[in-house]
Amino acid sequence: VKAAVEASEARFRAILMTAFSFILGVFPLVVATGAGAGSRRSLGTAVFGGMLVSTLLSLAIVPVLYIVIRSVEEALLGHRQSSLPAANAPRDDGYQSSSYSLQSQYGDRPTEQDSEEPVLPSQPSP
Repeated sequence: VKAAVEASEARFRAILMTAFSFILGVFPLVVATGAGAGSRRSLGTAVFGGMLVSTLLSLAIVPVLYIVIRSVEEALLGHRQSSLPAANAPRDDGYQSSSYSLQSQYGDRPTEQDSEEPVLPSQPSP
């Protein structure tokens, strides 16, 4: 629940700015006059109303849906934190995570400048 609230607060302004810029951009179609105004008004009204409703629903439905899916997941998996490993957890398959830097992994090993032989990652450190 806390994650949904924090995400909603963080993205609220960006979602509203994007949605309302599109809605206001379509508004001239809603109030169109002149030749072809009927088709422009019908198209503009549908797009304007659809975006308005979808924006309001997405602000309410997406966080609630996240909470529901997360609750079902916890109920089915037995209250585990997550079935996915943490992004910065060390990997046990021999590869390094993208969040680790080479300095943190090989910082204590000599480099090519320190010795005459290049030190490869697969070689044990001397």
